[in-house]
Amino acid sequence: MVLACIIFSLFASTPPVVDPSAAAVTQVWSYVGELIFNMLVLVGAVKMADRLVREMLGL
Repeated sequence: MVLACIIFSLFASTPPVVDPSAAAVTQVWSYVGELIFNMLVLVGAVKMADRLVREMLGL
């Protein structure tokens, strides 16, 4: 789980890539899309860590 949090913090610490010449709506959707992707990565990493711990401990 610690590894999942470290990976997510690295994803979250990088600033979003937004094209300054694009329209405001496009910039917002790009940011929202990147945020959703980061959240999915975090959820997947935590679920995987939880599954590994359960298998290792035989729960």
